[in-house]
Amino acid sequence: MKKYIGYLVFALLVSVATILISHLVQPQISFNDGLGWDGVKYTKIAHDFVEEETISTKAPFVYRIGVPYLVSIISPNDTTIGFLIINWLFSIINAVLLAILLSRFTNKKWIVYFLTFLFITQWHNYFRFGSFYPVQVDALALTIILSSIFILLKNGISKRDVAAISILTFLGVFVREIAALPALLLVLKSFGISGFDIKSSKANWKSNRSLIKTSAFIPILIFILVTAFIRVGVEPTNTYKFYNAALGILYTKALFTYIHSWIVSYGSILFIPILFRNQTKQFLRTNPVLGNLLMLILVLSFVGGADTSRLAYWGFPVVLACIAWVMNRIKIENNYKLFFLIIIVAQFVAQRIMFIIPDYPSEMTTTNMILVPFGNDFPYLNLFPAHSELVPRVVGFLQWVGVFIVLLFVKNKTKKSHSK
Repeated sequence: MKKYIGYLVFALLVSVATILISHLVQPQISFNDGLGWDGVKYTKIAHDFVEEETISTKAPFVYRIGVPYLVSIISPNDTTIGFLIINWLFSIINAVLLAILLSRFTNKKWIVYFLTFLFITQWHNYFRFGSFYPVQVDALALTIILSSIFILLKNGISKRDVAAISILTFLGVFVREIAALPALLLVLKSFGISGFDIKSSKANWKSNRSLIKTSAFIPILIFILVTAFIRVGVEPTNTYKFYNAALGILYTKALFTYIHSWIVSYGSILFIPILFRNQTKQFLRTNPVLGNLLMLILVLSFVGGADTSRLAYWGFPVVLACIAWVMNRIKIENNYKLFFLIIIVAQFVAQRIMFIIPDYPSEMTTTNMILVPFGNDFPYLNLFPAHSELVPRVVGFLQWVGVFIVLLFVKNKTKKSHSK
């Protein structure tokens, strides 16, 4: 436990500092009286709990009653403050858990500090984004996923592991549908399936299928039963089917927009595992639980909704752990100094550390692009490739392509110089 104290203190200090600074300088969104889009539905649920009325709003939001219920208890008179408190609390917990997770994949403390700092200060993460758009429910859902990862990374599957995943699934269903991910990961682990190692998956399934215990399916059964229970107790005001929405998005979402959204979500650090693909393949093969989680997030971020960047960032435990592992393996600070310097400069721009998030709606009509929208005065939706106007989206994507080409050239040149 002592080896984690430094990470704990660092995550707490940077989290609190980021929250305080952001809350001082970042104005709240104007749209819908500061509630934005999804926030209107979550606030309605919280008010329904306070007034002891039937929960009623649009699906799928109406099923995500966990965080609004907590808000109705701790801050019934000002639900926005309640959402801020709960989401900040669990965001801080996520930063601590992430730092501990990263330390499992690198023996270099500076890598853990570096990636934890980037996670906390990312412009669209709740530490900063919360002051702009306070009414959300994702932070607790991500805490549940992070907690499940520590359980699933253990060797084998014990009764305690099944019980722990079952409890997390039970709690998570009330928060958001992504609570099904730990239950799915448990089943995939029990069958020895690795989404990025098909040959190994087939061999494991053939050799282990007679040993598979039905207990691995208990969390999925809990998810189904609790989901049914919630649906009986709430009243959606619209007709919503996930498969209809997913098929519509699958048909209309452009592949370039999808790729661009992932890059914007993480910044230039995402190019590290892409450019060092051999090390990344090894990481995914030796950590099948994380590989399976990444596979699920890749699919979910494509069909799960229009907010691709936000959905893509749900994969941060895998992406950042992989980056830490790769950086440690290639000794990036010694062998790839220029490459890493370019990464840091581009990441500083991508994090938008010097800028606030612009208001919505606004009268701004132009957007200056330096990888991402530059400055404070531009249409808010241009921050997100999936919602952006065409010109900023194309310009931003082409600039990222340019950065990738430069990094590829520098990486290959560095590798050749080391091989001489």
